[in-house]
Amino acid sequence: MPKILLLSDDPELIAKTKSAAPGYDVIAGFDNLGGSDVVVTQGFGRTVGTVIENSPNLRWVQTWSAGVDAVPLDVLKSRGIYLTNASGVHAKPISESIFAFMLAVTRGLYNARESQRAAEWKPQFVLNEIHGAVIGILGAGAIGTETARIAKAFGMKTIGFARHEGVRENFDVAVTDINAVLSEADYVVNILPNTKATLHIMGAEQFAKMKPTTMYITVGRGPTTDFDALANALTAGTIAAAGVDVTEPEPLPAGHALFSVPNLYVTPHISGGTPYYQQRAGEIFLENLKSFIAVGKPCRNIVDLDAGY
Repeated sequence: MPKILLLSDDPELIAKTKSAAPGYDVIAGFDNLGGSDVVVTQGFGRTVGTVIENSPNLRWVQTWSAGVDAVPLDVLKSRGIYLTNASGVHAKPISESIFAFMLAVTRGLYNARESQRAAEWKPQFVLNEIHGAVIGILGAGAIGTETARIAKAFGMKTIGFARHEGVRENFDVAVTDINAVLSEADYVVNILPNTKATLHIMGAEQFAKMKPTTMYITVGRGPTTDFDALANALTAGTIAAAGVDVTEPEPLPAGHALFSVPNLYVTPHISGGTPYYQQRAGEIFLENLKSFIAVGKPCRNIVDLDAGY
């Protein structure tokens, strides 16, 4: 009997998987890590590598995250194993965090909070607006598309940076030249995955192309940003502010220099947090499982093993 291994202790997921796959032996937990045909993982590390190594008949891995940079993609490719992720689960919560950063800075909430803590009444009368501004979104996937949709409610111009040019929902234009985005945007939002092509894609050269009034927000993966270059750009006034939910290193150790960079606002990689995560990821997996049983391959969120996302 083919085997589905759930690296999870979620009783609802276990029950739904057993119901959807009556012809499979569904095993949950971390004790039996070999001989699987399908693996569903809610985490990475050595466990997943062990499962892949010890499962010669493995045909499909479903991750519970959007990023797959911790998965041995070359091994999966060489063995013809499908990899699917949870892309789309984060679109709503992360887009909300993006606008939380933007509005908190633009409407002076961070400064007002500091004044409150000091028990001071210090009106900041010269504030900015995001209405009518230009937002450059690096990464035109599910999160970027939702972010662009919300931006349209503020009357913003939306420019996307993507692998391929063409018409994209909620974007005024999508381009393959990152510099065309950086030079025009009032807000640059980085949602790029961590791949060889995106490593430090935002560095000193890129920050120098941005306007001194621009705000930079990164919520994708830490290694896509050169944080030394970002710190220098903020200190020198090359750009105005930054909202950071992902860093390099991560987590930031106590006393790290990034905590004291002027106009840099940090959240500890929480922008994807939502009480609906399990439900949404489960829906993706169960739809894929139905397809896998019916036609031998999953149908949603199949990762391009060469591109890395």
